Formats: sequence, C-alpha cells, structure tokens
Amino acid sequence: MKLWEPSSLEHERDYCWCIGPLYLWIKRSADEWLLAFKQLTEDDLLEEVADTVADMMEKPKEIEWTRFILAGESSDVQLLPVLHDRAVVVDSETAVKILPGNRALFYVSIPVWIRVTVSGTKKKRITLTEIRTVNLSNTWFGDPMTGELGYSLTTRARRSLEESSPLSYRAICPVLVKNTASEPLDFKKLCIHVEHLRVYAGKERLWTNEVTITYTGADQPTLIDFSDSPPQREKDCLLLSEERIPVTRSLLKKSVGILKYFTSFE
Repeated sequence: MKLWEPSSLEHERDYCWCIGPLYLWIKRSADEWLLAFKQLTEDDLLEEVADTVADMMEKPKEIEWTRFILAGESSDVQLLPVLHDRAVVVDSETAVKILPGNRALFYVSIPVWIRVTVSGTKKKRITLTEIRTVNLSNTWFGDPMTGELGYSLTTRARRSLEESSPLSYRAICPVLVKNTASEPLDFKKLCIHVEHLRVYAGKERLWTNEVTITYTGADQPTLIDFSDSPPQREKDCLLLSEERIPVTRSLLKKSVGILKYFTSFE
C-alpha cells in the first residue's frame, strides 16, 4: 500500500494526504515541519480516497498550521496507521447469543489513528504527532467501581468479510469468541483492548492480529489471548505498527484473576 510508504518532500511545498474522512497537509521548511488537518464526518464522506498524495491541493482558508522544530536534516515523511490508546467498546446493533460449546468469529472494523513520522539520525524515525481519522466518543464499560474508560464504536460486528468494502482508514480486527460455559453467552457489548494490537497491511485492507476471547461462566474470569502473528485470513501481510502496550501470553496466564476486568461482556 503506497499510502504507508515514506515520501520525500521538497522545501516550501504543500502536500496533502486524503485518508478517508481525514485531509492532512504537510510542509517542510528548513528545520521545521508544518502540519494541518481537516476532518469530515463519515456521513459527509461521499467516496473513499485512498493511497493518494496530491501536491499543492487547495487548503481551506481557515486551516491552522502546527509547527514542529526538528534539528538536523530530514527530508522524508511516513504515515503509519495505529490503534487507539485505550479500549474500544463495540456496541453491536443486535444482541448476540452463543450457545454452550460453540464459537463465533467476528470481523470488527476499527478506525485508525495516523502517526506522522519523519526520518531522524541513525535511521530512527521520529514521531511528530498522531491524528484520529474518526473521532469516537468516550464511554464507560463495566460497573462503576471496576469499570474503565474507553471509546464507543457502534458496528454490526460482521461474520463475513465480504459484507464490507476495504477502507484505507479502518483496520479489520478478527475476534473469535468461545463459549465453554454450561449456559448461553448473551451479550451486546464487547470491550476490545486495541492498545495491545498491531496493524498490518494486506493486499486490499488493514488488519490487526487476532483476538480470542473464551467465556467460562458468569462468575468466572473471561480469558483473552492476542495472537502473535498476522490474521489467518491473510497471512502475507506487512507489519506497519507495533502494539502500544505489549502483552505476553505468559503474563496473561499469571494474571487470570484480573482478566474479567481486562476484557468482559455486558
């Protein structure tokens, strides 16, 4: 996906990236990088504009620039898709019931943030800022005492990937839910800790690594596992960004008692 490759910019020229509802302008000037952006709502987005870099695209007059001063020579910029800094609470449009001994795979479409990086010394990239492609509202998940603050996302939690078109500003998160309890699992909201997920570039769309959630009963902790590899649906993916907070499988096994808080159902 060319959108996520480094781009070399000339001095004193405006460049514009169009990533779904986000318009991002970048200018390189001496030891400064200047950034400005404009967000449309998804309802206002008439068509998806992906993998496009337009030179000298006309900016709105009211646009405001932010200046980043960076010592040393830096000529290229790279945009990277990253996931949110805290959990996303997925609110399904319809309630879901999984019978005992059954499992279900859901494809959750999550809007990404754009991390703006430039080249630095010793081949290290420097992050200037992160910009949301879609502004999600805050929400509280769980009970008042042990719950947590997250971002609210309404989705159909699709069972088939063919039901949705590839979008450059959304990553598909495969979520496998297993019910090993003796009673049905009945839920409408699902808390996904996306800060522990990576972002991959597939042939047509963005992906995250797979999340497996095992429900063992109403009074038992909910077990969660983050895959350490690209999604099974498209294994030949390019890793674009690492998880914000790494979680190892051994740590999860030692912390089973807190997993009910860590990921839970309502």
